[in-house]
Amino acid sequence: MKGDDNLILHKNFEGKNYYISLSDIIVENLSFDIVILRGVIEHVPDFRGLFQSLSQILTKGGYLFITATPNGSSPCATLYRHNWVQHHYPSHIQHFSSHHLDYLAALNNLIRVDSIDLYSDSPYKKDTDIETFCDSIQQGTIRYTNHCQDNLNSLKHAFFESMLTILYQYKY
Repeated sequence: MKGDDNLILHKNFEGKNYYISLSDIIVENLSFDIVILRGVIEHVPDFRGLFQSLSQILTKGGYLFITATPNGSSPCATLYRHNWVQHHYPSHIQHFSSHHLDYLAALNNLIRVDSIDLYSDSPYKKDTDIETFCDSIQQGTIRYTNHCQDNLNSLKHAFFESMLTILYQYKY
């Protein structure tokens, strides 16, 4: 994958764990019915190369499941901008919207099968989240820049649409 051998795939076979680099899988001509990226793509410098490599190892009709990826077009990302809690530079080096991922997928013969917002069923959800979010906007306590430290500390990780969960299928 364009020189990035730091990406490792985990495989459990007959109760034993194996760690294999993505480039080794391609060289060995291995293929998979499903590949899961949980909180991965935002950490990858060559995300285009990652999509190309993944399309090479998926079987025809195989699935790419992307989840726990920050949604760069979420309400919180839009409101907080550079102070958004998901800006974890240098570890989060990319931010994507579902449209970005759909475009990258389409370039590699992957089509979206389904997507879901898992927040409402997560342990992070609080009954007061929407009220707190709206109150912050009305009171002007949230600003695009120059947050006071109290506001920065109160920004939550989870909120509706903050994370992407999308299922793609390889068509060729």
